[in-house]
Amino acid sequence: MKDYGVGKIMPGFKADSVAITDIERKALIHIVATGNEHTSTKAKALLKAEAGETTAAISRELEVSLGSVVGWKKKWNSSTIKAKTWEEAIDKVEKILGTAAGRPKKCKQAQVSKIIEIVTWNNRDYRSRHAQNEIIASEAVRRGIVSDISPRSIGRLLEQYEKETAVSS
Repeated sequence: MKDYGVGKIMPGFKADSVAITDIERKALIHIVATGNEHTSTKAKALLKAEAGETTAAISRELEVSLGSVVGWKKKWNSSTIKAKTWEEAIDKVEKILGTAAGRPKKCKQAQVSKIIEIVTWNNRDYRSRHAQNEIIASEAVRRGIVSDISPRSIGRLLEQYEKETAVSS
């Protein structure tokens, strides 16, 4: 088996280059500085790809999979959005790279509010945080607030609620 070296591409495989205009580059740099961690990582990958770095090098440096880098580059290259202004460039970056990671939320804000009400009404001591979350999840389903929700999802909702109330205090 032939050794192609670190960061080199096997014969027959060409790295996709990324075409970025000046205004798009500025928008990507802005996202790197101000965006959330996931969006920032995607923007860094695109900027590095445009600068000529290999997919393997970008993957190692940013500690993401090769498939992720390839996917982000393909998504960028397949976009038909032509940004001419700052607003259009930011909009393009947000549409292509997204502004949030993960699965869409299962609960709407009204449902979250009702779940938080259950927590505030039911303020007794539990043997563990998970036990509390299990009871809240079953109560939310029993009351018809949601059709199904896991104790872990309840935990995430409560963590977010605690962060928001800490900031507003």
